[in-house]
Formats: sequence, C-alpha cells, structure tokens
Amino acid sequence: MALPDTIRVSYDISYTPNPINVTAGVSADGTKIKLKVADISDLSIDLKPNDADGITTEIQSGLLWPLAKIMSGVIANAIEDAVKGQEVDVYQVNDIPVNAGGVSIVLSPKQIYFGAHNGYLMISGKLDIKA
Repeated sequence: MALPDTIRVSYDISYTPNPINVTAGVSADGTKIKLKVADISDLSIDLKPNDADGITTEIQSGLLWPLAKIMSGVIANAIEDAVKGQEVDVYQVNDIPVNAGGVSIVLSPKQIYFGAHNGYLMISGKLDIKA
C-alpha cells in the first residue's frame, strides 16, 4: 500500500498573552521621530487539531500534533526575535511656514531630541529661521 503524496492537517491556532505586551522607546534622529521595540512578552502559540477538513484530516493532525507543538515553540521564538529591536519612523517633523503681518518666514526644526525637565517629557532641538 502506497503512502499518499500529501498529508492534510488542520489546526486551530491561539496565542498568549492576549493582548501581546510590547515595550517600545521613542527617539529622534535629526527630524525623524522613531519607535523602537525594546521587548515583547514571552509569546506562546497553541495548536489544537480540528476537523475543518473532515475526520481524516483531524486524525492526521492529531498524529502530527507533537511535531506541530515543537514547531509552534520555534515559530513563537522566531516572532519574538524578529520583532525585538525593530525600529520604524513614525513621524517626520517638517518645516513650518509662518505668514503674519505681511512677513513670511519658515521655521526649520533641526537636531530634535528627547529629555526630561522637572519630571516631564521635554522635546528640544534647534530651530533655523529663514525669511
């Protein structure tokens, strides 16, 4: 008796924690505001065989469940590793044109940085003014 060319499996997938907790930091690079993922909660992926494609698929899914369980741990770790340290630009601080009393100037923010002042967030930098 020949083995089938393919084996169909079907699993319900869930994960914990839900929602996933992510710790991120905000920084500035010139005039770009960036968000960088510092940490992500330990992710656990759970697979449960289902009968979405019939009893044969459910049996095959059950037989391969130990392997699927191992793979779910590998996938969870890969997701954590892929997300940690990721950095994205979330905002670009652009020039600000000002027209008042017949005078036109352009305010150009430069070298933005974040700090603290008296316990509050402080956003600081340099400002070029062009007429």
